[in-house]
Amino acid sequence: MNTMTNETKHYRRYTIALVLLTIVEMIVFHFAMSIEGILMLFPLNLAFIILWIYAFVIVFRCFRMRDKWQRCIMIWIIILLLYMPIFWAIRKMAFLSVKYDLPNGITMTVEPEKITFDENGKKSSIEFLNTSEHYSLTLIEGDTLYFFTSDSVSIQTHELRYPIKIYIDNNKEEYEKATIDTKLKWSYCYNFVNDSPFIYGVQTLEIRKGDSIYSQWWMNNAGYLNCREEGDKSVRSIYK
Repeated sequence: MNTMTNETKHYRRYTIALVLLTIVEMIVFHFAMSIEGILMLFPLNLAFIILWIYAFVIVFRCFRMRDKWQRCIMIWIIILLLYMPIFWAIRKMAFLSVKYDLPNGITMTVEPEKITFDENGKKSSIEFLNTSEHYSLTLIEGDTLYFFTSDSVSIQTHELRYPIKIYIDNNKEEYEKATIDTKLKWSYCYNFVNDSPFIYGVQTLEIRKGDSIYSQWWMNNAGYLNCREEGDKSVRSIYK
């Protein structure tokens, strides 16, 4: 009878520890999805590490799985082990590279940390030194490329044939004045929300054709599946 009581106490401790580990891991993962680098999460790391060490102690005590409680505990720990890598993979699924056809035979490939332009086999690129989730890119007459981001992001260019002007955050009005409809050749807007496993975003491409702007949008939604929905093309005159 006393042995059963001790086992019950152990199982209660194991259950409490695994409940706490589940909660802490979900919180850590939530911030890992919105902030690049798990090193940013170390206020929670001590509890995370202690609970994981204890979880491995539980594994050594229950790995024989002699009864249903030990089997349940082992399955729980396996799920916790798989939680991070599975949802980190889902995060990456949301940002698969996408290609767009721009005027003059140029192909633009958008990736989470890089934009590549391919013109007759000659490639140039804009690379983000840390991932940007909100930015706009506009090419105006005279082939000047304007870049706006609301993030604190640094960029590097590689063999970019366009001179580039960068606007950040509080310079949005200046960016909009410099890229008004009558000047633009094409513009692209990338806007993602990345604060949970259910990542979603909208990408919009506008191209000038004659006196009109052709606009098309794509919506990406990556929860447990990666979906890409295309919106209807719309046309508007550049003259108000």
